[in-house]
Amino acid sequence: MLFPESVMPISEKPRIDVVCALIREPDQTGRVLVARRLLSDPHLPGMWEFPGGKIEEGESPTEAVVREIEEEFGVRVGVKGAFGVFEHEYPAVWITLHALECEVSSDACFVPVDHEEWHWMLPSEMHTLNWAAADLPIVDALLKIQSIRSAVPFVSRVCVR
Repeated sequence: MLFPESVMPISEKPRIDVVCALIREPDQTGRVLVARRLLSDPHLPGMWEFPGGKIEEGESPTEAVVREIEEEFGVRVGVKGAFGVFEHEYPAVWITLHALECEVSSDACFVPVDHEEWHWMLPSEMHTLNWAAADLPIVDALLKIQSIRSAVPFVSRVCVR
C-alpha cells in the first residue's frame, strides 16, 4: 500500500471537463461576450457565465466549444487558442474549465437558446454581475490583461542609421 488508509483523496466528487468561449467582439473594442443562464436552469439559474458546456467523450476542448456555441447561440466560432484551464469545486461536483479565446464574423447573428440574455462587456465592467463561481477567476484574469494593456504606453520605434 502506497498510502495509509487514513489518507483520503482531495475530492471524491464527480469530475467534469467543461469548456467556455471567450468571444471577443468583432469590432476590436476589447469587449467579451457574457451570458446569463436561464432562470429555469437546474444548475446555477440566472448566474452569468462565459458560454460553453460539457466536453463530450472523445471530443477535444476546441471541438466542444465550437459545438456548444453553435447549439447555444446558432453561431459558428473560430478558435484562436487556449486562454487557460481553471478548476473549481462546487458542492456536488469538481469541474475543470477549459477557457478558449474565440472569434466570430462581424455579421454573426446571436440567437440565445440556453440563456436569458447576453451582452458584450469590458472586463472592467464584469464584476457588476452575479457570476457562476467557476467563471470568476477568468473574469479576474481578463481584468488583469485589460489593466496591463491600458498601462503600457504606446512606444514608436525610430530607426537611426
